Amino acid sequence: MARSPVVSIVGTGLQYPPHKLGPEFVPKLISNCYKENAAVLPANHPLWFQDNILTNTECNCLFKEYGIPLAQDAARQAMEDWGGNPMDITHVVAMTCTSTSSPGFDCTLCQRLGFSKHVRRTLLNGVTCAGSVAALRTAYDLLRGATQEGTPARALVIATETMTVYIRAWLETIAKESTPNLGPTLFGDGASAIVLSNGIGAKEDEREPIWNIRGAQSTLVDRPGCVGIRWIPTGRPEDHQVVLAIFIWTPHH
Repeated sequence: MARSPVVSIVGTGLQYPPHKLGPEFVPKLISNCYKENAAVLPANHPLWFQDNILTNTECNCLFKEYGIPLAQDAARQAMEDWGGNPMDITHVVAMTCTSTSSPGFDCTLCQRLGFSKHVRRTLLNGVTCAGSVAALRTAYDLLRGATQEGTPARALVIATETMTVYIRAWLETIAKESTPNLGPTLFGDGASAIVLSNGIGAKEDEREPIWNIRGAQSTLVDRPGCVGIRWIPTGRPEDHQVVLAIFIWTPHH
């Protein structure tokens, strides 16, 4: 089979936790401006009402208890959508901002999903809102490298967050320092996953490409405050080509 010139998305998955936290969990002044968030813990969980603020270690334990199962469900959805064998996953790119453990949650996830012990894992930690773009770009580069070697490659890209376990710490900071923080109203919990393929050695059970990724490039622009995404069509819709996403980010000085 001829080598594929592109990396393709061949499976997707998305998983939200079952509980909802409404505006009563944020200061009334701003609560009316935002919708409810998905949360891994129910509204009557002791966490919300205890006197002490959770440590990072305790928050990470909650991530392991609630976040990894979310990641597992999202990953399984993506792999079922793809249709391939878990043992054919060659790379895993995992992203989170709400787990601080080392080794990362990707180790446990790979074991639960039945991947090869030799699967190549990459953990992206603390890259915040740029994480989705960074994870996709990283997986793309890895699979393009495999294409140059002429070897089959399938990558699971997984992002998982349990932001709500930090809500007490956020609100404590707001109360003590009188520092505005919209984090409790903007961010909820959840996991999403995609499977990427370089097309080499595709088996009959594997899904045909949903979209093809033609390139991935990040650029730092020397203009303060310039943060955003521009979408530029790269082909006809019927060609299933992913549009080019340019993420423009300048660090704070």
